[in-house]
Amino acid sequence: VEFLRHPLSLSQSQHWEDAIVALSDLAATLAREEMDDVATCRMVGSTDLVELLLSLQSHPVHAVAVPVLEAWLTLQDVPTSERHPDLASPLYGRLVEVILKRVAYPPSFVSWEEELDVDEADFEEMRRLATDVLVGAYFLMRAGYLEKLAGVILSAKQNGGAGVGTSNGGGAPSNDQ
Repeated sequence: VEFLRHPLSLSQSQHWEDAIVALSDLAATLAREEMDDVATCRMVGSTDLVELLLSLQSHPVHAVAVPVLEAWLTLQDVPTSERHPDLASPLYGRLVEVILKRVAYPPSFVSWEEELDVDEADFEEMRRLATDVLVGAYFLMRAGYLEKLAGVILSAKQNGGAGVGTSNGGGAPSNDQ
């Protein structure tokens, strides 16, 4: 995984978005292609790769974070009885927090016509893919998932953010967030 860390760090320091997206694609592809060994931590650097994927998942650019969702979906195909214990509930607890923050509307969001920082299509794609990961996380974590969800919602409300509201069909947050 070190072969990804240095170029990623350099790309981030230079704000080379295309390079960061390419490295995210590479890391996610490596994880998907070697998931049986990653899930059991038989591959050297498996836990480092998972940590790298978590950091990429929280990257502010949607094109960087979206490919990583596919890696989590691939991990969900590996039965929990065959996974390393760290790649079950503990990992998904952290992942749920990251994803819920990713799918929240930006704090300053008013409408897509006025939004300059986030592309609507990228945002909706992120939310669509994240749904499958979050459903899988719920079935793995049950009550722990609901606790994480409640914590993120309360934190968003206290901070005056847009929260993790659902779409009301028009692409704007609903009033019940």
